[in-house]
Amino acid sequence: MSGRWLEVDLAAAAGESGDTEDDETPLEVHAFRLAAPRRFRQLAREPRQLYRRAMRTALLIAAIFMLAACQKPQQQAPNASAPAAEAGPQKGIDRSHQGEPAPAAVFNNPDGGEISIAKFKGVPVLVNLWATWCAPCVKELPTLDKLAAARRVGGQLGVVAVSQDSGPQESVETFLTNLNVKDLGAYHDPKMSLSGALGPDTVLPTSILYDAKGKEVWRYVGDLDWTSPEAARLLAEAGAVPKKA
Repeated sequence: MSGRWLEVDLAAAAGESGDTEDDETPLEVHAFRLAAPRRFRQLAREPRQLYRRAMRTALLIAAIFMLAACQKPQQQAPNASAPAAEAGPQKGIDRSHQGEPAPAAVFNNPDGGEISIAKFKGVPVLVNLWATWCAPCVKELPTLDKLAAARRVGGQLGVVAVSQDSGPQESVETFLTNLNVKDLGAYHDPKMSLSGALGPDTVLPTSILYDAKGKEVWRYVGDLDWTSPEAARLLAEAGAVPKKA
């Protein structure tokens, strides 16, 4: 019986061996088994590759949105000139302070004593803020000097040119003398108290016209020929009609 089982087993083994030779060689079977793990590894790598591609796509999209966000301020750049145009006073007449009383700030008179604009109350007065380092200021000083000479007769208008230089008052006197200015006194405000009291937007040169009651009529920003018809029309608003020297 055992021999029969042996024969059957051998026959079965022989049959299996025969089938293998007909279908696939042992080398091919072995090669398949060796190759199988590589396929598994490739399949395992595919999700990571897909993940990396997805991350690259997400980063690219984020970069595009960031670039678009950065370009928005550049598109608004042409409007940036609007605030710049509004910043600081513009040259010409300014009536926004009309009716305001003259500041009580104290500065030096030509003799070195203290004085304020209130001292000139009773007649219209033109107060000019200037400095030796200010080219437009120096340019208009000779015309202010002629205006001061014209008001000397009859006293229709007081002209007070106040230097905002921080140096000694003697340097202001010397500067006016060298400029051949004779009728303007060397008023001096080394602490810039007057310009500070007029507001933080005050620039040089600025001329302020006050009426006989000490109320502001207008202020003119920038230089002007104070002997011109334009100046005569402006000064007439306070009843100040300058005469020719």
